[in-house]
Amino acid sequence: MWAAMDIGTNSCRLLIANPTRSGKLNTVVKLLRTTRIGQGLCPQENFLRQEAMDRTLEALREYDSVIRKYPVAEIQLIATQAVREAENGNSLVGVIKERFGWELQIVSGRREAWLSYLGASGGLTEADNPLIVDIGGGSTELIVMDRANRLKAVSIPLGALKLYEKPLADKELKRLFADKIKDFPQDPGIRIVGVGGTCTSIAAILLALKVYDAQKVQGFTMSADDIRNVYRKLINLQPLERLTIAGVYPGREDIITEGIRILLTILAIFRKKDILVSDQDLLQGLMYEKMTDLPS
Repeated sequence: MWAAMDIGTNSCRLLIANPTRSGKLNTVVKLLRTTRIGQGLCPQENFLRQEAMDRTLEALREYDSVIRKYPVAEIQLIATQAVREAENGNSLVGVIKERFGWELQIVSGRREAWLSYLGASGGLTEADNPLIVDIGGGSTELIVMDRANRLKAVSIPLGALKLYEKPLADKELKRLFADKIKDFPQDPGIRIVGVGGTCTSIAAILLALKVYDAQKVQGFTMSADDIRNVYRKLINLQPLERLTIAGVYPGREDIITEGIRILLTILAIFRKKDILVSDQDLLQGLMYEKMTDLPS
């Protein structure tokens, strides 16, 4: 049994799962806490705030108590965009080692993209060599394998929380993404697969899930028109009002519309009418990567 944790810009997550001989993962525990370690990060104040780190450490303390209830043989912990760009991000490494005995890996944008690709592609059979789009709180990754089986990835330092805190007009947003992915493959037949909280939240709204159900979200197809309709439904509501809608969960109510704007921008650039959703992402990717290292 393995445990994997991710300190993301908006949330901190835990996955405990059993790897099987067939190469699958049987999920035992999945938890998410909205800790917003990246709150307020900007070029002028490029430091993790103490209160944000405290929220994250409290979530990790909870996860430590959960992990101790299971026969976990290996623990992996990573941090992504907010921690890797903050000037004091490395300070978390020592604190976490001292409090929990865990080694925190601050992963690069490219490694984050690779793990997302592994997790999403390993959990889907509906898409052959997909283009993975991972919209996080602090960054957005696009990942695909080219014809020579080489990873092509781009990490754009803009996610739902960042866009919420530092708004951009639609034209600016499209210009930013179009410039960053101008050299990306524009294969008209490629299938786009979305991972991360924005995509799974839209799916949950379309499925009217009062309680999140990973099995229903996994492999769900959303049309661009359906996504636009969700945006129109949410944009005229205050964040607290959005929580009355099935599929909008605490911690995402204020930033979800900004995540949707990013997703619609990407779909427009690639001229895609729909997107496949994967509930599996970089947490599963960490485990799939570990499985490939095991002796057969």
